[in-house]
Amino acid sequence: PLYSSAASDVYKRQVHISGLATAFPDGRVEVRITAENDSQVPISELEVGIQCADEHFSAHLEDVPAEGSAKTRVTLPRGSDCDPYQISLDGGQW
Repeated sequence: PLYSSAASDVYKRQVHISGLATAFPDGRVEVRITAENDSQVPISELEVGIQCADEHFSAHLEDVPAEGSAKTRVTLPRGSDCDPYQISLDGGQW
């Protein structure tokens, strides 16, 4: 089912997300996202929000295995101000 606000607390306890943003001297910004699935049910897709100053971006992960993890890398527009940044679990489909 599609991730819904009614079930958000359950899903957030079963899916842990982390991110690492790297700013390069040429202005590029890359964010590496990792999702850890603690449940026994595979996740077909996750949407992770990346909030940088006044800009919002999204990372999309697919096929997160049960009791496993998935990773993706997002390249943001040059000059994006991601100091600081915050990630959030914005949605998913199980």
